[in-house]
Amino acid sequence: MNTEDGVELDEPQKIKRGGLVAIVKWPLITTVAIVAFIWIVFSVLPPESGWHFGMSFKLLFSLFAIAGGLFFIFLKVGDLPQIRTQWKIFASIASVYLVTIGALVALGFALPQYEIPKAAEEVEITSARERGRALFYDPVVGCYLCHSIGGVGATRGPGLSRIGEIGASRRPGLSLEEYLRESIIDPTAYITADYPPIMPTNFGDRLTEEQIADLIDFMKSIR
Repeated sequence: MNTEDGVELDEPQKIKRGGLVAIVKWPLITTVAIVAFIWIVFSVLPPESGWHFGMSFKLLFSLFAIAGGLFFIFLKVGDLPQIRTQWKIFASIASVYLVTIGALVALGFALPQYEIPKAAEEVEITSARERGRALFYDPVVGCYLCHSIGGVGATRGPGLSRIGEIGASRRPGLSLEEYLRESIIDPTAYITADYPPIMPTNFGDRLTEEQIADLIDFMKSIR
């Protein structure tokens, strides 16, 4: 029992007597720690780790952390008005549901899962490397839907930010070009650790020899 001079204090009085500090303290500390973790750790991790996020996603995660901290603060405040009728309870649940779904849909449009690089201006693609880069980011081919380069793309498959540097050591007995060709036309021949074998095996049929050569030339240049 919380008393002062033998008189029990109600919830508003406890808050005025210092209880508010106790209510806010740990949610605030936890929220600050999570936000600091988001902005420090997610910034220093290399892009190929799959845990390197851009500014938009770090802001999004921070807002979620702050919302979670406020939620736990409200749970500890006991003098909030109670909802007493069934219609008000239903309206409250429906409002939360609609707002949540609406926010998620809006975020889906504002922050798409995959970021497709946009050229500043239209340029004529003349070199094999440029053609290979265009193929990598072509939604029809879809390499970026599973692989990322420099933090751009998805993380279903291994990152390729240094593939031109480390690819030659992946398969003993194969040169860098041979390894890249095998990875495109026969991706199950070598499975990178910690990644499931989900890459389609029909790129040898979908792509021409020239397109495969262009992709290889592009990936050889990534260091």
